[in-house]
Amino acid sequence: MNKLFIVAKRDIITFFTDFYGVGFRTLNNLCYVVIFAFVLTRIVPSTLTGGLSYLQFFALGATVISIFNASYLIGRDVYWDRESGFLNYLLALPFSRTDLVLGRSLGGAVRSVLNMLPIYCIALALVPSSFFNAIICILLLFVFSFGLCGLGILLSTTIRQEERWSLSARLLELVLIRSSTAMYPIFAMPVWFQVLTKMNPVTYAAESTRAITSQPLPTAPGIDILIVLLFSSLVGILGITMYTRRVEGGGTE
Repeated sequence: MNKLFIVAKRDIITFFTDFYGVGFRTLNNLCYVVIFAFVLTRIVPSTLTGGLSYLQFFALGATVISIFNASYLIGRDVYWDRESGFLNYLLALPFSRTDLVLGRSLGGAVRSVLNMLPIYCIALALVPSSFFNAIICILLLFVFSFGLCGLGILLSTTIRQEERWSLSARLLELVLIRSSTAMYPIFAMPVWFQVLTKMNPVTYAAESTRAITSQPLPTAPGIDILIVLLFSSLVGILGITMYTRRVEGGGTE
């Protein structure tokens, strides 16, 4: 367990030394909430957003977007470590490959939650909730972030050219965020698009976040939470497997 914390601590410290990167990502999400959502809240009826105003709906969805944006960047750090040679140092330590992946995913999840907290505090101001509900929601987002970190590591160990990795990461962000209910209510989407949305794990993270935060009791559809847990477990296992097979010189794409 101590090995995991050593690896995680380094990733957390590295993330927050990039003050401008963290600050601009947070500012970008804040601008979406206070400008984009504030304007549309007068247009989108609350009947489409489960009784919430669109501003409330989007603010809670923005917490998931913030988690996503910060989580998959752990893959970028893995890529840079490989290019700089720091990965060779990590591989020389008496750590198993599983320890390295779990440690990096743990560090990525912690820093993602810390990066998300300013947005979530604004969401709580708009949608008052109990302290217990907020803690449950943060724990769920932590688990979801853990899975997204595994996805980022999986991407970085599969694609070994920086330009391809950057394009793939942007495409992944575009597809998963834009085809989920993090930004738009599902009832406003075309029927064919709703099918894609229901296959998107980001949708279930967003719906769980809204349900847990906005309800008097910490309740959410069990299937939504189950899908988030299954996604995180599956992608985490794939990340460990691919990291172990390719990080020391496997095939490239």
